[in-house]
Amino acid sequence: MESNIKSQAQSEDISLEQEYSEETSKESNMFSDWDEELKGKTFTFENIGGRKSDVLVLHSRIFANGAVSFVHECIISVGGHKRRFIIKTFKSSLPPNRFHSLATANFNNYKLIKQVSSKVFPTFRKSLNNDAILMTMGNSGDYVCLGTVTSPKTESLNAFGYNKIDRVVNFENFLKELLTEMNKLTIKGIGVPGDVTFLLLSDFSNGEARADFVFGDLDTLNTVEKINFSFNVNIASFIVWKLLDEIMDSNDKSSYINLANEYFAKEGFVFPNSNPLG
Repeated sequence: MESNIKSQAQSEDISLEQEYSEETSKESNMFSDWDEELKGKTFTFENIGGRKSDVLVLHSRIFANGAVSFVHECIISVGGHKRRFIIKTFKSSLPPNRFHSLATANFNNYKLIKQVSSKVFPTFRKSLNNDAILMTMGNSGDYVCLGTVTSPKTESLNAFGYNKIDRVVNFENFLKELLTEMNKLTIKGIGVPGDVTFLLLSDFSNGEARADFVFGDLDTLNTVEKINFSFNVNIASFIVWKLLDEIMDSNDKSSYINLANEYFAKEGFVFPNSNPLG
């Protein structure tokens, strides 16, 4: 089954995003502890084709605090619809030239990587004031986003109310696609640090789940004339182990490790037998 994120990525359009309804939300009084830092603010965002959209923030909370930005989970009003998005705002404490360049750098990185890979979020827009990015929220629809390999260990299935899984139903295809995409990026001189790739799980049923990934946090994307494939494939091994850590500890993971060894060996690399990040 083709993932929604993959199929939507080719034609970015806010209307493709899941509409949010307070009536159908699972949370009760969900906004009572939100910091509402962006509530009432308006932004004008543009996509890579120059199409502009005015956005009003109805509710917001800080989802993550990064080195150069705050990541806000937001309920926004756009085109007469309520939708759930991430708005990344850059820290005003940064030097002015860096503050105004980060949004543009993120936007340019998105345009660059989208030319090479379909594994990007369907929506990624820059504010006209160069102070914010609007992007798809990983935790949306059927997806649980477990962050990147540099995310805290607390970002796990248990943190989202799920038990660890017994089986990854598409593990072999996941391996193939991950290594294929990393190879494509390497050929184009794009290096993918550990905090770029998000691990996604979906289709939870009877202890099983489907794995996917997306290149989502583009602050640190490296573009060089020539990059060694070992850099990207090393990050790929961390991502695979992040997935394996979500399989029940009581389960034998040797079949997964052996399969990973087989595919990494085809690329001339040895897959680690334990999580190199601990």
